[in-house]
Amino acid sequence: MSNNIYNIFPTEIFTLETRGLDNDRMAEVILEMERTQESVSTFEGWKGSYALLRHPNFKWVVDFFGDKLGSILRRYNFREDLHVQICNMWPNVNRLKDANKQHIHAGVNFSFIYYIRVPLNSGRLVIVDPRVMRKMTHEHHLLKNSDDPKTKESITVPAVEGEFIIFPSYLEHYVEPNMSDEPRISISGNIVLDQHSDTEYEDEWLSASENIMSSNNC
Repeated sequence: MSNNIYNIFPTEIFTLETRGLDNDRMAEVILEMERTQESVSTFEGWKGSYALLRHPNFKWVVDFFGDKLGSILRRYNFREDLHVQICNMWPNVNRLKDANKQHIHAGVNFSFIYYIRVPLNSGRLVIVDPRVMRKMTHEHHLLKNSDDPKTKESITVPAVEGEFIIFPSYLEHYVEPNMSDEPRISISGNIVLDQHSDTEYEDEWLSASENIMSSNNC
């Protein structure tokens, strides 16, 4: 009789590298927005308009995901005839001691972060274990250490300038406080999958939709 291990309910996050982008210029644009726009968020730190995708300096995100997202969707066994779009995107500036509270992005399928400027000790992304029932075991005192991903209650993901992180939107996550004197600058957004190409969103949270890829690329 053979012994088998079944990896059930896996949760994957992805990091995607970029090349040749002018992060300095993007940082300048976002810092100017910070000076002239009020934050749309009640969280700590500054959060700009959800319609960042309409800004000419950030339209490259559509082409980037059009080239990269197909392989991720195939891993999740999504149908090939779906309409895939970025439904919103916004800039973030976290200054000294700014952080982002634990939250999810409801009503969408995938969320992403792109890191433009990441000073040392400016706060990591923390993703919380979605298996609520496992958290009820209270087994911390029984473990040899807290380093094994199978038993950790949260995973920290390093922020790397010029890199995307994409993850299922149901994952609770937060950002640690920025303990640097320099601003931590990023953009965030959401991706939604639909059976129809004419879906309209009435609220600002889902109002800046942009098609990512044709259905036969999914």
